[in-house]
Amino acid sequence: MSSLDFLNDYINPAREAAGEPLLRNGEMVRKLCDELDLNKTDFLLYSVGRGRPAEYVNLNYDQMMLVGMRESKTVRKTVLAKLKQRTTFCRSC
Repeated sequence: MSSLDFLNDYINPAREAAGEPLLRNGEMVRKLCDELDLNKTDFLLYSVGRGRPAEYVNLNYDQMMLVGMRESKTVRKTVLAKLKQRTTFCRSC
């Protein structure tokens, strides 16, 4: 899954439900670089219309778990439950 999808479909909805501020993609990129020992050169660019291209990287299940576990307790629980539900439907993910 792309880091953009992970941010928009997992992290930010959980943060919103917990009453926490949403993360911008640039903040997510910094988290990914720190937690997963990535460099900016590891990221791809996705054109988002007229705006500035968004950076993203493709994440596997373990990487999503590592990044999701850096969130607050409430957000972690929500992200973990959603990741577990995802693997129920997709055994190879």
